[in-house]
Amino acid sequence: MKKIKEWLSLYNATEDRKKKFKPLRMTVMGCGGTGKSVLINTLVCCIRKVFDDNNSVFVTAPTGAAAYNVGGTTIHKEFKLNYMDTNSDGNLGDNAKQTLIKKLLQTIVILFDERSMIGQITLGDAESNIRKTAHNGGHENEDWGGIPVVVAFGDDYQLPAPALGAIESLVNQGKCKSSQNGAQQFINLGKTTMELTKIMRQSEKEKPFLDLLFNMRFGHPREQDKDTLLSLHLNSDNFTPEQIEEIKRKATYVCANKKEVIEHNWNRLREEHSNTNPVARIQTQTISNDTRYRGTAKCLRKESDIEPILNICRGARVQIRGKNFEPDWGLYNGAIGHVVEIIYEKNSSPLDGSIPEYVVVDFPQYRGPPWIQEKPCWIPIPPLEVKCRKHCCTLQYLPLSLAYAKTGHTFQGQTVGPGYVIPCMSYIQGRKKWN
Repeated sequence: MKKIKEWLSLYNATEDRKKKFKPLRMTVMGCGGTGKSVLINTLVCCIRKVFDDNNSVFVTAPTGAAAYNVGGTTIHKEFKLNYMDTNSDGNLGDNAKQTLIKKLLQTIVILFDERSMIGQITLGDAESNIRKTAHNGGHENEDWGGIPVVVAFGDDYQLPAPALGAIESLVNQGKCKSSQNGAQQFINLGKTTMELTKIMRQSEKEKPFLDLLFNMRFGHPREQDKDTLLSLHLNSDNFTPEQIEEIKRKATYVCANKKEVIEHNWNRLREEHSNTNPVARIQTQTISNDTRYRGTAKCLRKESDIEPILNICRGARVQIRGKNFEPDWGLYNGAIGHVVEIIYEKNSSPLDGSIPEYVVVDFPQYRGPPWIQEKPCWIPIPPLEVKCRKHCCTLQYLPLSLAYAKTGHTFQGQTVGPGYVIPCMSYIQGRKKWN
């Protein structure tokens, strides 16, 4: 806040004095429960109240769940990054550029959460797009377009980014311009650091879990930490058979790799379906303009990780995949709900390869305007279309996937506990060992 005040005092200052201003580039570290999210929300409220402008500060995170927890948006959505193009070197289209120029006209602060999950390319492209558009453009010689305060929040002892991230910045900056720029931005943000050390979320009666959190975080568990963990194992004597069955039914399972996720999702879907509640086999529709690949989308098969077939039924636990509809309302990539109904056009069905008009999903975390007044959390999810980078192939798909289990990376940023969408969680110890 002092840095913002200093920056504002330069409005009528001489050019020499303005040149001496040093923007704040900072990293705030802290393990889970130390108040990073509370600090972010406090700063956002203060800054927006002072400037009476929501666009004075932006909060972003690498995943939809993490962004939703801090009242923000994903980095890709907020700063117009193409998630399908991992080597864009910061290319920004004209429409996207005009949108960002308008959005960042009076921006003072940019905050990033879950820093450990942000890749170098993502941060590099975000900085490039902001530098070209902030404060009406014309500040490309200044990092972040001259925005006075940029802060990254996170915990580097948590899961690293799937690609090169902050930890590798000093030793491996990648080969493309975006990655090299992102690595340099991580280094710049790390020159000023602050660490939150006091756990605010746990009470004194949860002292064993507090100690466990600190010791496991640094990879130095004690004997009593082992006992605490084993007491939570479903095969221990601490749970009745009825409690075990309830936990298995409610829990979201976290797996080390996709193979175990697919296997668990299939097993749970098998339990959900019946003769009166059959599984709908929904095929992704692909078309290529190239006559050699008519009926398929050759480019998109290489570029996209969208599954060619989605299997769901009424009651199935699903998540939004590949789309942030309205993150502020709770409809973000990774938002979890249950299928209510699958709606097809008249005389169409999954048996003839048709794709549904929409799927009605009950999202408990939804906080937007109701579609059905009596059922405020029921939302229709329609099919979407995406094109390949060459615009020669089109893919129409339903942006949903089964969510009985998730990988550790896709689970990152979720809130777990009574009263939340995910009441409890469990791990599957598969063939691939956890780090």
